[in-house]
Amino acid sequence: MSGHFDFISGATYTVTKDFSDFENNWVTCGARLTYITKGFDSGSGCFIFVFKERKLRLHEGTNKALLDSLQDYLSLDTMPPSEDVGMPAPSAGLDRGIVSIARERPRQVAQAVNLLWFTLAMGVGAVILNFLKVQPKGGILAVALSITFLVIVAKALFIGYLSVGRNWARMLFLIALIYNLVALLFFPADLLVRALMSNLVYNLFYITQLLVECVAMYLVFTFPGSAWFRRDQ
Repeated sequence: MSGHFDFISGATYTVTKDFSDFENNWVTCGARLTYITKGFDSGSGCFIFVFKERKLRLHEGTNKALLDSLQDYLSLDTMPPSEDVGMPAPSAGLDRGIVSIARERPRQVAQAVNLLWFTLAMGVGAVILNFLKVQPKGGILAVALSITFLVIVAKALFIGYLSVGRNWARMLFLIALIYNLVALLFFPADLLVRALMSNLVYNLFYITQLLVECVAMYLVFTFPGSAWFRRDQ
């Protein structure tokens, strides 16, 4: 792959034909891109080309043909002025670019974290509704409140750890989700319907939580989220 290493830092290139990167982000013909630096994310196997306007991720396998002929898609438009100090030097910018790209939290992970906070809020709401319906008293109320508080705090901590890239938190969330889904699927159908109808609102909250958590886990276990959690391995 010799062609994609010859871009000039600070130079502006014009896109000569449409193409998309590994994340299916399209670059349209006629767009102008100012090249800064490049990097390689070993966790995802992607070359990252950093332009002033955007970043492009091209996988070393999936996008090999595009990598080999990338300069056919980008035509040199203007050279950088000799006094331009706004662009990093290629050698210095390369190291900084690799580090920043490898550690930058993907948008998908941020979305997953927001979804998990949403499920936590739903859980709190469901618990309040359940207490209002059942109205436990005395010692039962104290025990129920204590357990509920501990569960909410633990889940909030796990979400916090997951949001900063702790892989063990991601794995614990997945294990807990699988356990809850298996328990739900193997629950006797007649008892499940009876339990659902006995406290319809609470159980609908619970099922919605599980579905939203499935979406969140998909986002953190698929690229680029999965690569971000493996960035230090």
